[in-house]
Amino acid sequence: MKKEWLNKVSEKNNDWLGIAASFVGGAESHDVVQEMYLDLERWADERIIKADGEVNRCYIYLNIRTICFKRFKEQKKKGNLPEDGLSLEELATKNQDEDYNKEKDLAWELIIENVNTLIDSWKWYDKTLFNLYKNSKFSLRGLAKETDISWMSIHQTVKRCKDLIREEFQEDYDDFKNGDYHLIKPFKI
Repeated sequence: MKKEWLNKVSEKNNDWLGIAASFVGGAESHDVVQEMYLDLERWADERIIKADGEVNRCYIYLNIRTICFKRFKEQKKKGNLPEDGLSLEELATKNQDEDYNKEKDLAWELIIENVNTLIDSWKWYDKTLFNLYKNSKFSLRGLAKETDISWMSIHQTVKRCKDLIREEFQEDYDDFKNGDYHLIKPFKI
């Protein structure tokens, strides 16, 4: 039985190598994946295969990530840090800095600013309720308990507000996803 689900997991070996390489680079990725298989042999069971017959990718991802961070801690203790002593977090930040796109960042900030401008233009009830929903940790029912407003009323208001935002800014969001940052303009009421 164990051999069957391990074979199913091994069918996606290239995916697991790619995940490992994103953490530790290509050189160590094979070792990480082999260690992942050993962990699966030791700890996992057939539940790693979901009801639809697919492999539970989340479980595998978390296992690989744990192995990579465990390796990093061991390297740190030995003083063998990757790439001139940079931690994995610093390496990730360095890679992000190389890929940083200021125009993209400014376009996203403009979209957020435009949405907030629209929200500020609403009547006080809609604005207050939507901001409460957006900025709090409460669910709709939790908000209903805190405000003594029926949860259906809150639901209808929040849904209407989301629809207004979507209607107004869907084109800008599509432009953002397509990389057409220059097409996003400031929102005027």
